Amino acid sequence: MPNHTTPRLITALPDGRFIVEDRLFRAADGTFYKCEFSPTLNPTERLPQPECVALAQACAIDPEGGAWDAPEVFELAAIADYSRTAPAVPDELKGDISEWFYWSKTGFASGSSYAWGALFNYGLVSANHRSSSGFVRAVRRVPASQS
Repeated sequence: MPNHTTPRLITALPDGRFIVEDRLFRAADGTFYKCEFSPTLNPTERLPQPECVALAQACAIDPEGGAWDAPEVFELAAIADYSRTAPAVPDELKGDISEWFYWSKTGFASGSSYAWGALFNYGLVSANHRSSSGFVRAVRRVPASQS
């Protein structure tokens, strides 16, 4: 079973997309899925959280493969590789991920002006004011078998 020091299993796909293979998530309907991530959608300009969410939801990379969305915070955190720093991501992702803050669509329970995200210099997950600037990767939820 993977833990915080286990090297990540990443499958690289065309156009800079990748699937995190060693983390399964359970959907509300009880099915399991893996996360496919797009490349960083705004690599040259950090944007506020509402703009990042809209950008992720409008992602048009490989539209036949299914709908894209902004990630939940737990999906975004699945990218982190805590055995590394600056950035704390698998080797396959170095060069395509910034050490800066990446937004999720997960709101902060104590205040609607805040949302969760990840800062990949050390793999930190934290809340930030929605008007603060950051990057975004779209996520597509790919069905996975339970076996």
